Amino acid sequence: MKKILQISAVLAFASLLFTACKNTEKQEQHIEEQSIEKQEESLEKDATTTEEHKPVVTSSTLCYRNEFVYKTDTTKKDVVELLLTIKGDTVIGSYVWLPAEKDRRNGMLMGTIKDNVIDARYDFFQEGKQSKTTLKIYLKDTTAVIEGGAPELGLETTITKINCDDFR
Repeated sequence: MKKILQISAVLAFASLLFTACKNTEKQEQHIEEQSIEKQEESLEKDATTTEEHKPVVTSSTLCYRNEFVYKTDTTKKDVVELLLTIKGDTVIGSYVWLPAEKDRRNGMLMGTIKDNVIDARYDFFQEGKQSKTTLKIYLKDTTAVIEGGAPELGLETTITKINCDDFR
């Protein structure tokens, strides 16, 4: 049942994200937020039960963001964002690259966490194409270190942890 919900959530997100590529940036952001909320709701249903012997799984949300201001034009910046929701050993989230002058990369990740290391599948859209790869994310006190994907994708980076109230 849990796998079916996860697969359904990923398929729903992919469908919504494909539609969002054709809309304005505000509409893209709104659709992405709705999809994340739906997947979080799905995880909440999986994590709680009325059975007395099954524990309730606690959750946490982690937010990361880097901004790279252009040296030649300080009004322009590239942004990298990572949002993670962790419930038990399950992780869902978004990993987004928002360049000032190029096509953006929007993606959803889903995986598991053990000893502060996340193994995740990353499904994303960039330049009108859908792709997927696997990522390892190492959670540190103040950063998340992302590794994986083909080098030409430029997915590997270190992102600074921020207060989720400051996210977007």
